[in-house]
Amino acid sequence: MFIINDGILERATSYGTALSYSSALGSIKIGDSTSGIRVYSIRCYDKALSYNEELNNYIYDRENKAAIINRNDIFTSSVIDYTKVKNKIDTILITGNLNRILSQGTSKDDSESTINFRRECISDPTKNFDVVNGMIRKHGQSTLNYPITSMKLWTNKAKEPNLSTTINLSQT
Repeated sequence: MFIINDGILERATSYGTALSYSSALGSIKIGDSTSGIRVYSIRCYDKALSYNEELNNYIYDRENKAAIINRNDIFTSSVIDYTKVKNKIDTILITGNLNRILSQGTSKDDSESTINFRRECISDPTKNFDVVNGMIRKHGQSTLNYPITSMKLWTNKAKEPNLSTTINLSQT
């Protein structure tokens, strides 16, 4: 199941085929009268849709199709182009050996890795910074099995004890 909000993927999860999602009342309840949620369209399919199919459905239902397509133009030859992404939203680019963090079976402690990361803030370049020899690990036991899990970054320590962390703030 994908949750798409204004054309942006917010959450994804998978459910076993034995689970049932039917209601004797024939209705779906999301939040309550104070939740602020407005559902503009719901489609039901007998197959799982890809993220691109979901995005295409969202674009089809909108009046401002060109603006949405432009906002989501982040691919070059079917690969996400970081340059296009960083020119549209604030980003953090993480580099280093990410094998431990990307491994499905890794516990949060075993996922710790020394990394470098750069924050690029297009809305306010004075908030840009680089961290050299920071640390990343999976965050929390309950999120380890999610398709997309949260990560925890440290700017003040590295995995290897002989490394020191350096923070470089924006020059603007």
